Amino acid sequence: MNKRANLYLNGFGMISFILTFLNMWVFLSLSSQFFILKNLTALLGFAFLLFFVSIELFLFMLLNRKTKIFLGIYWIMTIVFMVFLTIRVPYSGFLLLAFSKLLKDSGRILLVDKIYIPKEFNRYCKMFGITIKDFKKKRKTSTVTKKNTIKIPKESTAVAIKSNKKAKSMKKATI
Repeated sequence: MNKRANLYLNGFGMISFILTFLNMWVFLSLSSQFFILKNLTALLGFAFLLFFVSIELFLFMLLNRKTKIFLGIYWIMTIVFMVFLTIRVPYSGFLLLAFSKLLKDSGRILLVDKIYIPKEFNRYCKMFGITIKDFKKKRKTSTVTKKNTIKIPKESTAVAIKSNKKAKSMKKATI
């Protein structure tokens, strides 16, 4: 998968996740007197939630099989811990959910080459006509080997003599 596209998708997913929770917090904190504002925040929060879910499902489709299984187990464990934590301390499960989302996104960004199927992303890009340029790749510079050079003092001059083996040899001649 394209590293730049992965970074953008995870970034937009995290932003929409945060905006969803902010709108949910505003919706819960508003009293019933602000009926229009309360409904507007609920509608806006729902729109951000749909955007977040669509990004998560798209990225889930691109994962390889082992990563999908691991991610399913990860989410089940997160939900179990979230329910247990919410029973103990009200509304604290949302913080655990946000932390686990941040941890999952950072893992996706760091392991982009290992967890995604690259041909699937390219297929969807061709299907929808999307072109995303990846980050510039650094060229690997090969180390230049130094050639062995012979330093000749200024007093002497080098004379080339051909031998029967067709190899050149150098002899020092003194002046």
